[in-house]
Amino acid sequence: MVRSASLLNSVADILVWSVRCSEEQECMNVWTAYLNFEISYGTQSRVDEVLRRAQLKVDPVAIQRRLCDIYARSGKFDVRERLFFRRVCCC
Repeated sequence: MVRSASLLNSVADILVWSVRCSEEQECMNVWTAYLNFEISYGTQSRVDEVLRRAQLKVDPVAIQRRLCDIYARSGKFDVRERLFFRRVCCC
């Protein structure tokens, strides 16, 4: 499982840097999918790294809100609340 996750991580990494998004929404969808993957199979440090990189390519507040939604859907409310108050409310 770790090897498969590592391979998928490499593919996702290549994808987000090679895809040319013609619209903001397309880019947002690609980064959202990458964040979903990292939340499901990666570590918190990988989620933070992907979020940092996503904020360089799309609207930072919008991607942070997407991340809050992902955490809520995955049932990780404690992480969502910390993220929301630290990054969105306190900015």
